[in-house]
Amino acid sequence: MRHSVYSIFFEQADGREATAHWSEALALLYQAQRWAHEDASYWIRLGLVSLRMAEPAWLGAEGLLGTHTGDMAALNAELYLERAARLAPGDPAPAFWRAWTMHRTGRATAAVRQALDEALARNPRWPYALALLGRLELAEREPGHAARAQEAATAACQALPESPRLHYDLGAALAAVGDARGARAAFHRAVTLAPLTRPPGVAGGWLDEAFHGQPGQLRAWVEAYYGEVLGGDPPPTPRP
Repeated sequence: MRHSVYSIFFEQADGREATAHWSEALALLYQAQRWAHEDASYWIRLGLVSLRMAEPAWLGAEGLLGTHTGDMAALNAELYLERAARLAPGDPAPAFWRAWTMHRTGRATAAVRQALDEALARNPRWPYALALLGRLELAEREPGHAARAQEAATAACQALPESPRLHYDLGAALAAVGDARGARAAFHRAVTLAPLTRPPGVAGGWLDEAFHGQPGQLRAWVEAYYGEVLGGDPPPTPRP
């Protein structure tokens, strides 16, 4: 009986998430809490739905800009993800999503890095944590950070070589350290890879948007931001 009721709430929440009705999805997930309170994946989902409710686009559509709704949603998201991390101490996902939440809501870089370090301590090769680390390094725009961004992006691509966006990130890091030929090769790989299949759920939505990417979108970014590195010798043929 519990399992079937739990499933009903989750299936209904799936439908609300698919149409970006985040407050309705959250209410349905709350109804399932009595059967999922020790399930880390439940708290991840609760946290990420809450994070969606902190986004200015959603707040504006709901007429809630300028209220405390976004601040409360962001705070709740972090608290839910802290609980997920406690429930699954060996899993990098809860710690990563907590770092991602802090990054998206404008927390200080040092705090984001601390949460990200926890994710990488759990799995030093988890590609999404490595990718976020690379982006944080590249955003610093100071000597030494671009090289560290390249190192992190390279490791992310090695761990998840089929992700177009991770190769784009590597190209950006290589361009920042002055390796135009390497950047061209990475960008070529990014725009020729087929997009990954979107994983289900709200977490899958974030991964699809932020770490997988679409070749057409990536090509436009390459041309807009890195057009100067596309000249010269053609890139080497990428390995399959």
